[in-house]
Amino acid sequence: MDDANGDNNDGTLWRAYPVSFNLDKRLSGISRAQTLSIYYVYNLPFGKGHTMLNSGPAAYILGGWQISGIIARYSGLPFSIGTASSINAGGQGASATQIDPVVKILGGHDQYHPYFDGSAFVNPPTGVLGTTGQDLLIGPGYFQLNASITKTFAFKSEKVKFQLVGEAYNLTNTVVFANPNTTCCWVTNTSTGAINYNNFAVITGTQSTPRYLEVGGYLRF
Repeated sequence: MDDANGDNNDGTLWRAYPVSFNLDKRLSGISRAQTLSIYYVYNLPFGKGHTMLNSGPAAYILGGWQISGIIARYSGLPFSIGTASSINAGGQGASATQIDPVVKILGGHDQYHPYFDGSAFVNPPTGVLGTTGQDLLIGPGYFQLNASITKTFAFKSEKVKFQLVGEAYNLTNTVVFANPNTTCCWVTNTSTGAINYNNFAVITGTQSTPRYLEVGGYLRF
């Protein structure tokens, strides 16, 4: 929790007016409610020095294999709801006004399916501060699996070793979506009822990289 614009407590108060002090306390922009990181290394139980297939051609072929990786799963980061209105209030955080106390998370991630219900917010009148504070909604979560597999070949009584390595980053090719656009608001056509999202509440970017593979080798002596 913090009360500043900067996520490292290096900013100013979100609202400096005494009547708006209650909007200062909020989730920090770097807050993640849950984080899970699993690191693993496993040597296959084959080959010289192991209990299975530890001699002969099978030991040479199946021995020396190791698998490892990192599994990361985090909950999303918070974000604020901005406004297109001209506030004309220096040093004050500009935000929208919330008209529905419950903001539904719709979970969409393209231009036709918003991430949250933007109809819960409106732009305040010109020169009027909005009623929302910072970081009141949580964005999409994060998942990534990086993995590698290695095969070690030993020579000269294991004084020289060659290690062949295959690495995969984002092995599952999982897309991690960025936080949605947050400048209010939606516009409803009064005659047809059609909604123009104006890019508000819509996700247009990602925070992940596509899967890519690397192969390398190390000579150790």
